[in-house]
Order: sequence, then C-alpha cells, then structure tokens
Amino acid sequence: MALVSLTALNLATAHAADSTLPVQKPFGVKVGALFPSSGKVDLGGGDNIKISNLYNVGLSFDFKKTTATNPVIYGVYADYFSGDKSKNFAEVGHVKASSEIFGIGVSARFFLSSAVAEKGQPYAEAGIGYYSDKVKLSGDGDSASKTKGGLGGKIAVGYQLPVGVFGELGYTIINKFKSDGVSFNPSGLNAAVGYRF
Repeated sequence: MALVSLTALNLATAHAADSTLPVQKPFGVKVGALFPSSGKVDLGGGDNIKISNLYNVGLSFDFKKTTATNPVIYGVYADYFSGDKSKNFAEVGHVKASSEIFGIGVSARFFLSSAVAEKGQPYAEAGIGYYSDKVKLSGDGDSASKTKGGLGGKIAVGYQLPVGVFGELGYTIINKFKSDGVSFNPSGLNAAVGYRF
C-alpha cells in the first residue's frame, strides 16, 4: 500500500513539474459575425455604402499549454470575413460594395480556471497576425477591386464547456482600407460560437 501511495505521489509530482502539457482539444472551428465600428465604404464625393456586418468563419490549432492549472495555451489561427451591401445613387445608379478579409496569426489563450474544471472554463484571448482586405465595387456592368494588407489582431473573452463548445465576444483590429479614393474601416466587435476537438 505504501509503495502504491509513493508511486502515485511521484507521478503527481512529475506531472506538476512538466511546464508544457498537451492540449486536450487542439483543433477549433467557429462561426460568427464582425460588426465594424465604422462600416462605411466611402466612395468619395460624399457618397458611401455602409456594410453593417461581415460573416466570419475561423479555424485554429493549439500547440502546448504552460501548466495544468490556469493554463496559457499558444496556437495559430485563420479567420475569414465576408460581407456586402447594395445602394442606389441618383448620379451613378446601383452600386454594390463587398469586402473579403483573410487573417492568419498566432494567439495566446489565458484560462481563468483549472484545466480540469467540470462546469466550464472562462478565458481571455489575444492574437496578432496579417490581415488582407479585398474591397470590390460593382454596378451597371462594371466592377473594380483592390486588395490591401497589413498587421492586425484581436482580443476576446469567452467561455468553454467541457465538451468543447465555446462562445466568444471580442474586438478585431484590421488596417483601414484606402485606395483610389475608396476607404473602409472594418475593425469592430466580433461575436462567435464554436467547437474545439
């Protein structure tokens, strides 16, 4: 009996001493929406089209966590945003503005409870990466598009259930698009639900 207790104690000590542990559910998928704080696509001359939301799909992969209690988990992510809006103008007729944004980066997720919490785990997350924004204007048979890229990032708070389902609310920072008199600032609140497995 003493031998069994000593073995268990040694295993627990070795486990606690390991500063990097495998992530139980390393893959993540999510769907949601981005609500730009200033979603106006400025066409110049006082004309604009407001894209009020961009749909979001995201993928992530986690590498390691630092400790078993209140872990910090590091990983990579890829986010895709897409949205459009149409409007009629007296001078130029029907115009459709659309935006497609692709972001890829690295992230750190800070869990605010034990890694083995039974009811769920609140967390905070921060990420930084490269975001590419393609803005397209079309109407009356004509279309033009430009793509701009730059450094961006995100911060979020969320809650993950033991089964892997999670919800997040955050703010995504994306460089303001500006080209040939057209400007668009897609940074804003981001809400999503997802699953880690």
